[in-house]
Amino acid sequence: MRAIPFLLVLILLSIPALAQDSAVKTADNIYVADGLVYYSLKNNAIVSADEKTATNWDILINGVEMHANRAGLVITAAFDEVSEAPLEGMKNGMMKTAEGEVWYNYDMNTHEITPREGMTFVLMLADDSYAKLTVDSYYHRITEDPRYMSFRYEIAKDGGRAFTD
Repeated sequence: MRAIPFLLVLILLSIPALAQDSAVKTADNIYVADGLVYYSLKNNAIVSADEKTATNWDILINGVEMHANRAGLVITAAFDEVSEAPLEGMKNGMMKTAEGEVWYNYDMNTHEITPREGMTFVLMLADDSYAKLTVDSYYHRITEDPRYMSFRYEIAKDGGRAFTD
């Protein structure tokens, strides 16, 4: 009989942790080799070029290039360390750091593309909310074929700039 209240307390204590983890979403194996890929972070889905409007997509992926619909930049900080979207520095177009750095390393000998450690995109989305995003891989998670992008992202709550701690 004592086990039931203990289990109930354990379940109730874990609910906030489960809710917090659900704020970070993933997009896996997005094929980016056939031209422009429009992506909605709000819907966690590709938007076809035929259905694209000014407000239904957030990022444009063109091979390794990431472009913001509204505004964005790359911050030299780990995804978990970015707690708030900055007020300055975001621009429309291809996202780079203030120093002009990109999110990936390219090995000219092997032609491999690997995400650089501590590179996080911060974006103003089409609906004026904010998101942070980090690319985990440029290769299919199962077949390891190139040009399949996988990333994690979080959209700030309540239209603010702050992300979950």
